[in-house]
Amino acid sequence: ETMYQRGLTLDEDSKQMVIAMAKELGTCQECSGGRLRHGFRAKLTATVLDAGDDATGAPPMVSVINAQPVLFVTDSSTEATFEVGDLVTVTGFVMDNFCIERGTLLDNPSVVTLEEPNLHSFHCLIDVPQCAASNYEVLLDPAPDAEDQMYSRGFVLDDEGKALVRSLAMEVGICDECDETGTWQFGFRAQIMGTIVELGASGEPPVISIQDAVAVPFEGAAAADGGDAPADDEDAALQTGPVDCSQFVASHEFEGLGLTLNYVVNVDEETGEGNFTGQVVYEGQGWVGFGVSESGAMVGSLAVIGLPDEDISESNPGKYDLGGQSPAAVTLTDQQTILDGNVEQNETHTVLTFTKLLTEPGEMPIDPNGRNVFLAAAGLDNNLGFHAVRGVVALTLAPCTADGGGVAGGAEALDFDNRQTSFAAHGWMACIAWGVLVPVAIGNSLCRHLIPGTCTRKNKDLLGFVILCLTLFFHRFLFFSGEGLWFQ
Repeated sequence: ETMYQRGLTLDEDSKQMVIAMAKELGTCQECSGGRLRHGFRAKLTATVLDAGDDATGAPPMVSVINAQPVLFVTDSSTEATFEVGDLVTVTGFVMDNFCIERGTLLDNPSVVTLEEPNLHSFHCLIDVPQCAASNYEVLLDPAPDAEDQMYSRGFVLDDEGKALVRSLAMEVGICDECDETGTWQFGFRAQIMGTIVELGASGEPPVISIQDAVAVPFEGAAAADGGDAPADDEDAALQTGPVDCSQFVASHEFEGLGLTLNYVVNVDEETGEGNFTGQVVYEGQGWVGFGVSESGAMVGSLAVIGLPDEDISESNPGKYDLGGQSPAAVTLTDQQTILDGNVEQNETHTVLTFTKLLTEPGEMPIDPNGRNVFLAAAGLDNNLGFHAVRGVVALTLAPCTADGGGVAGGAEALDFDNRQTSFAAHGWMACIAWGVLVPVAIGNSLCRHLIPGTCTRKNKDLLGFVILCLTLFFHRFLFFSGEGLWFQ
């Protein structure tokens, strides 16, 4: 059991200073503040007057130079009214706002964020773009005697505080961007002292500027190697610890598209059967899809598509055959075997989550030990139609085990011709021919009586010839570029 210890004795002047401060803050018969009922805490700068008495156990006596009250927030039951400028100290889990707002952990959708923040991975907090870009918050522990054992939102960290806490997490945690010194895989918890710089509005927590932060282990769940804290030995080897194969263990960001693919591959060692669990996160609103392709082309691929406006069902998210470029050619397959499918959407993001069998009759298989070409796409809106963004990547997979898994090799950039250069050339030529030269030719004819001689006729013939050439060329870029497949 943790016990506090006697630390310092205040001299009479210091005692009166602290009592006056407590009266301004607290709730009592002689108090005027009414903001704090229990646990007066202060930060002191003082001069030691005597060293105390070891024989009697009397602590040293000090004369206080400066004192500042500290609101000690123990859990969600703490009764305190905050004001800008208050100094607070709190111990709790650090959570990204993206996982808070979505309600479940992005890298473990079966876990409710405010029920088990100790299962939130450092990978999700630090590496995943959507989480890392959102605000960081400190969660308050549930009160020990409360019926509802849910954590609650406590404080939002300002930008400098977020950077400090992020750096601390990278020192003690295991993630792609973490230093090679950490041993914790889940549940980043810290003791933080900071000043309130902004009061929350409309149910939002107050914003604090951090003065000091220390990583604090969460007993039984914080350290990936089963320990309680990072090793103090500077020469200690990195301990990777066990991997939880029920969570996503790898991710790929499609640069510049606002799309991220998180995934894990699980294979039964005895039967060889397995599944691919994936999650496509789109920074926007629209339908979201994942595809398995032979070459990177959309046509002929198998897709998993989630429609946010429709109820979750056996066919939403569902499997689709991509028979052509038009929406009418995208049709549901006869085998709707997606497991744990879900599609969620808020004001800023749409998230598709699914589990697909690696091998199914009549479908393109996913190789758990080899190279696979995957597509990710998102629509212009929530109705299934043309995509707003689309990415393609080749990933060499590896089954997840207790020691690792996910990607056996790095992501391979594919040289896939999406005809954007041809489309741009087509557009510019059409614009010049019909948007510029045709009006000039018409104007030349209308103004022929103002220009003497045969100059007008020669100009008209020349413009007509150039317009004809450009028209032939911009049609050539659509019909005959690439492999002769229009809009492939």
